[in-house]
Amino acid sequence: MLQVLTQKEKVAQKTTFFRLKPQPSADISYLDQLVDEVRLTCRFDWMLVEDVEIGGRLIDYALVGPKGLILVDVRQLKQVHLTNTEYRVMTKHGWKRSTSHPGEELKLMCRLMREMLKQDYDLVIPVLPVLVYPEATDLRKERLKLSVGKDFSIVKEVIEQRKGSPLAEKQIKQVAYTLLSLQKKTT
Repeated sequence: MLQVLTQKEKVAQKTTFFRLKPQPSADISYLDQLVDEVRLTCRFDWMLVEDVEIGGRLIDYALVGPKGLILVDVRQLKQVHLTNTEYRVMTKHGWKRSTSHPGEELKLMCRLMREMLKQDYDLVIPVLPVLVYPEATDLRKERLKLSVGKDFSIVKEVIEQRKGSPLAEKQIKQVAYTLLSLQKKTT
């Protein structure tokens, strides 16, 4: 599925003496949360593609826009401890060290995507990795060179921090077309 995200028009809010804080709905999907964060951050159009297969691995969301390509991997774990070299998860027997680091897998997918775009279309664009643990109650991060968070506001931070000249519309469309060709087919 491809979604084109545009900024919502700002509507003037009525001021009242008592303001009720909106309660988050439990039935909001991860996709809706991600779309809301991107819409709140960006003044430009972004395209979102779900379930992209890169190098035999599946990535949950790929966002392409004026600031580059962002690969978002969503993990469903409750307790996680991450450093640059170590990845541990809580099991019923205590903390277990994992042999494969999700950050390294995500960086590999970013590198493969960069190489594919360079080789096929002679495009050199930034490809940024983001790792999200939306159900984590205990997320410990130490000395990480990777963007990791409990919610999709980490995507907002990555977009805001990205410097450099924006991508042309033609480049954005070419990357979106490539992502759609890599999208996992659901039957």
